[in-house]
Amino acid sequence: MVSWTICISVIVGALLAFQAGANSSLGNRSKSSSSAVLWSFLSGTVPCIIYWLVEIQGGQRINTLDSIGANAIPWWAWAGGPLGLYYVGAITVLAPRLGAAACLGVIVAAQLATAVILDHYGLIGLPQHTAAPGRIVGIVLSVAGVTLVMYGDSMVYRITHRHRSKASAALEQAKPVGQLDQANQADLEVQDTNAPVPELAERIDWVWSAALLTGAFLAGAALAFQAGVSGYMGTMTTPGFSALYNFVFGDVLIPIYWFFEPNGRKALNLKELITTSPWWIWIGGLIGSGYVLSITFLIPLLGAATNLGTNIVAQIIAAMVLDHLGWMGFKVQRASYVRVFGALVLLVGVVMVSAF
Repeated sequence: MVSWTICISVIVGALLAFQAGANSSLGNRSKSSSSAVLWSFLSGTVPCIIYWLVEIQGGQRINTLDSIGANAIPWWAWAGGPLGLYYVGAITVLAPRLGAAACLGVIVAAQLATAVILDHYGLIGLPQHTAAPGRIVGIVLSVAGVTLVMYGDSMVYRITHRHRSKASAALEQAKPVGQLDQANQADLEVQDTNAPVPELAERIDWVWSAALLTGAFLAGAALAFQAGVSGYMGTMTTPGFSALYNFVFGDVLIPIYWFFEPNGRKALNLKELITTSPWWIWIGGLIGSGYVLSITFLIPLLGAATNLGTNIVAQIIAAMVLDHLGWMGFKVQRASYVRVFGALVLLVGVVMVSAF
């Protein structure tokens, strides 16, 4: 019988892919990424307040504030707020530019690498778990899977195009001299009419691409750190208080940035946005609160590796579906055989990191 905790972890992990679509679509429609991030935090605060109030009324660790006053919580446990703020802002900006599968793929690889380092050295209150060779192999497979998901189709095209070019050159050399000009003209016409549309990652320069990938990698590392420190704070206080702190931190800082952002309140037409937008662009904050709440009580029950692994597997599958169908504002990127194979390699890497 499947544990209910595993089921919750899978559901929450899949919803993270939907959160990226909701927040990025809201940012595009409002013409302001900060407006999307602001709504995500404000709307996510409400369920966290309700959950925390239920905890207090139930008598669970009612001395939360006393523990904080007694300096029982180390300074690094408060890092969950800024780390969560960076992650939400990063996926809002990066997901529509990299695509759901590619963006979450890089985030997944960063999560795994960061989790292995944290476990290996026993940082942020986690029990020490030496990085076995199987875990290292899992990290390598995860990076290989991410590469195939992002660049597999373009690499296959370049290889096949190179072979076709060599074959065409050999045929041209074998033709009579008088037919070479006609053959070259025909090749140019074929290239003009049948050349495939390049992927997004091929249209942008390498410097911009490296910046996007670095931002996604840091977002994955931030998410892994946030899970660890939020789980620790949840054990020191209550899960509800830990989740609520993460959102209140964003509620305080984001309005300041939003107020001064040129494309913030000036570009926002709230009435038009509400009447013309689909319902699902407003659910990013709700999903975020569900994720933060889940890690505060699932990590002590399942362990960091199991919870992270199930989250990631669900994220990958959901992201591939969103890209393939073009749901939630994402540009359609069909799940080719190469991308599916890359996702499978990534899944194997995740399983190896979680198992060893």
